[in-house]
Amino acid sequence: MSRRKYPLRDYTGTVIKFLTIEGRHEPKEDDTADTAKWRAVCACGNRCIITHKQVTGKKKTTCGCAMRSTKFQSGNKYAKLTIVKEGPKVEYPDGSKVRQVWCKCDCGNPELTLVRTNNLTSGNTTSCGCVGEERRKTHGMSNTRAYQIWEGMKRRCRPDLAEVFPYHAGKGITYCSKWETFEGFYEDMGEAPDNMSLDRIDVNGNYEKSNCRWASWSVQGYNKGLDPNNTSGKSGVSWYSSCEMWSAEIHVEGKHIRLGLFSKFEDAVKAREEAELKYYGWNKE
Repeated sequence: MSRRKYPLRDYTGTVIKFLTIEGRHEPKEDDTADTAKWRAVCACGNRCIITHKQVTGKKKTTCGCAMRSTKFQSGNKYAKLTIVKEGPKVEYPDGSKVRQVWCKCDCGNPELTLVRTNNLTSGNTTSCGCVGEERRKTHGMSNTRAYQIWEGMKRRCRPDLAEVFPYHAGKGITYCSKWETFEGFYEDMGEAPDNMSLDRIDVNGNYEKSNCRWASWSVQGYNKGLDPNNTSGKSGVSWYSSCEMWSAEIHVEGKHIRLGLFSKFEDAVKAREEAELKYYGWNKE
């Protein structure tokens, strides 16, 4: 193989987002843009080998770690956990991988906690375990449905999870100060009845005793706000262009009930509201 007429450009010191090029990897005199490789160090601390074309194209920006997402950089905080450095990936039999990061807890625990990044963003993991331990010592009800529902309520209201819960934290929904503790929540709401969960009577209001109740999934589904895809302005009423008629329908206990087709919008609304009174006892706005 003939030697190159011109030497490859030296990219040592070049920074590509999170990667810094350290130098050539096992250089050969006959290397071309297709065969040359470079050594690089990632902002997470790991080193990797990348191709010459990946350097010139600037398409590879990390060693493959979670640093490609700025929300998992060192120093970022989730609840009581602060990310310190990248951790090993979890590999599943099907070949999929989940990122993990080492975190330091606010409680002062000297040991770092290894957490999956999806558990950080979902709010499933909020501490090194100290929070759960403190609560178990306080009330001993961590395994009850009421406690799990209370934890879910608080997670949905966390401002840092607004993207995960757009209809709760994303809308600025919060909870009253008394419900900061499980004891305060339990005093107001008691144990969750079977097949029921926490429901806000006014879906635009906050979580507090005067605006909450235990309700079935069917009632909660009925009580939710207007679907973003609804164009009629009335839940359960839509326009069927194929027959140029208004359709009215309602969902009850997991069943889809069709109420009929109407030439006038007002008649479809009336049919829907009559069904609301029949099945739920009140008309939603």
